Amino acid sequence: MENIEFIEFCGLDRWKDAVENTGKYEGWILADEDLDRWREGFGEGNYNLLVAIEKKTNKTVGHVATAFYESIEGSDPLLTIGMFFVLPEFRGIGLGWKLFEKVVQNPKFHGINWGLNAIPKMTKKYATKFGFDKYPKWQISTFEAAIKDINPERLQSNHLIKNVSFKEVNFESFIKYDTVMTGGIRRDKFMEKWLDSKNAFSKIALNLENKKIVGVCNIRIAFQKQLAIGPFYAETKSIAENLLKDVLKIIPDINQYSKLWLYPATTNQEAKEIFYNLADGKIQEYNVSFGQFTKHVIEVNTSKIYSVTEHAMSYC
Repeated sequence: MENIEFIEFCGLDRWKDAVENTGKYEGWILADEDLDRWREGFGEGNYNLLVAIEKKTNKTVGHVATAFYESIEGSDPLLTIGMFFVLPEFRGIGLGWKLFEKVVQNPKFHGINWGLNAIPKMTKKYATKFGFDKYPKWQISTFEAAIKDINPERLQSNHLIKNVSFKEVNFESFIKYDTVMTGGIRRDKFMEKWLDSKNAFSKIALNLENKKIVGVCNIRIAFQKQLAIGPFYAETKSIAENLLKDVLKIIPDINQYSKLWLYPATTNQEAKEIFYNLADGKIQEYNVSFGQFTKHVIEVNTSKIYSVTEHAMSYC
């Protein structure tokens, strides 16, 4: 590996390489804008994109990223790891594990819980080599529908619920709701950046009777003009259906996009039913990914998780 250089905290040029690599070879749906969402959302030094570069060509040949969820008002800290990839022609020389080992060396990560989402062929390797051997009782599904096949009017409305923009809700109230959904992990600034950002469309569901937050749905523009749903949380199927319908309807010229992606908990059959209905049954299902932790599983209510925030580095 003498011809390989490792660079930490890389910028947008290398991030775009990572989006391209994972989209082309793995089918992961990420966005160029995601870097700012992560970097500004977690703060200086708490989001790290580590890249391996071939010296003679300056080519990005591998990468991995970490997001450090700091303790806020006594919440548990968490480190999530994702974007782990090596170009096929650079595999088999130990480069991947070298990347992984380098990115977790920071002393502030020691002794805390680590989490990641693993594709099936990697799950046992993460468990045995790095101790990611604590598994939730659910996995993350991956569903795809062609935009030409979806019709929001197939979804039901709920007149007991009002869907409003992120800016219309009390931020502290939203964070309380989000913290319940995440099992106690705080991500205040990140959620603000994720929901109130360029190329993202979101709605928050309010119960008209008591004004309580009962759901959130966000859809962002991602790799090669695809749309990815997440986070998508709701107290009931009816609220979820109404939310998704309203968010899809605010996306300008939706037919310019090619596909819509959903990442629900495998135990949430209602999410699957809504997506099937939306696309008139014309959906593709792919392999699940496995959430894995080193210290303990973060318990969440999967009946309310209709799509995780995003599938690369978010556990819910």
